[in-house]
Amino acid sequence: MKTISSCLFLLLVVVFTSNSTPFELTEYTIKDGLESNTVTCIYQDRFGFIWIGTIDGLNRFDGTNMYSYRSNLFDTTTINNNRITAIQEDGRDNLWIATQSGINRYNRKRNTFERNILKKLQLW
Repeated sequence: MKTISSCLFLLLVVVFTSNSTPFELTEYTIKDGLESNTVTCIYQDRFGFIWIGTIDGLNRFDGTNMYSYRSNLFDTTTINNNRITAIQEDGRDNLWIATQSGINRYNRKRNTFERNILKKLQLW
């Protein structure tokens, strides 16, 4: 029992005194280009982009620059609503963005969105 306690103590000393590399935490706000300080979802796609859904728009972060995507009622290639509820990617590299107004599919080649995609898909 004494040997087990000594080993456990030694293990704890090694763990707490080891030189682990600290990580840096950076805070991003609307001052940095974020559409809103109220974030609803975050997703990292297979290309490494960080997608940030907020209550007032969508952002894509590439590690250096913040890009904004906002709804425009007069431009059908924009996202259909600024209140983002979920972000997900499928096995075909489609990025799906859910908003209060429906589901959007992001077109990576054109940097545009197809709105309300579920209404257009045939389910049978």
